[in-house]
Amino acid sequence: MPARDKVETLYDLRRERQSASRKDPKLERRRRDLLQHWSEHPRNWLWGTDDTTTEVHLPNGEILTYPSGRPLCWTQVEEADEGGAYQPWPSPKKWPHLVWLLDEVHDPGFQGLVGDKSRRMMFTTLVLRYFDWCCRFQSGRKYLWSKITEDQAIEQLEEKVRAAHRLLPQWVRERLPLTESPLNMVRYPKTGSR
Repeated sequence: MPARDKVETLYDLRRERQSASRKDPKLERRRRDLLQHWSEHPRNWLWGTDDTTTEVHLPNGEILTYPSGRPLCWTQVEEADEGGAYQPWPSPKKWPHLVWLLDEVHDPGFQGLVGDKSRRMMFTTLVLRYFDWCCRFQSGRKYLWSKITEDQAIEQLEEKVRAAHRLLPQWVRERLPLTESPLNMVRYPKTGSR
């Protein structure tokens, strides 16, 4: 795992200020502040709220409204009877092991983690979303996701990274884009990570 002592973020403030002058300056300033906050720690991203956007457009066409700001990150409900429903990233109070695991993986001295992995613990989702956060906000990161078959790895990249990206607010997708192809790789054009 790469060292994190000198983290490079993707924000070129001059470019952000130029785009802000073309739009509502207060809104653009707030969004720039949100991006900065989300870039500081993966907790801020996964449990973040976008108070500049109030609606979430789900793949089934349903629109959910959050008057004081929408949850930033969403995940697919894994229960088979839910039929691909989505929910906001689980609360740290409900899933405290996610907070612990995220802090372990994010620690600069992290060497690896071994443990029993059962379904519905969100271990796979958390690790992939952590890699996603690193690639969105840090330059030149490269992560390898290996499964028994390449098709399994492709399926998990689609379900846990690309599908989650599509649920982000439009303005976040525009500022932190990722590629839809090739299917076996996710590239982050703004940071050069993959």
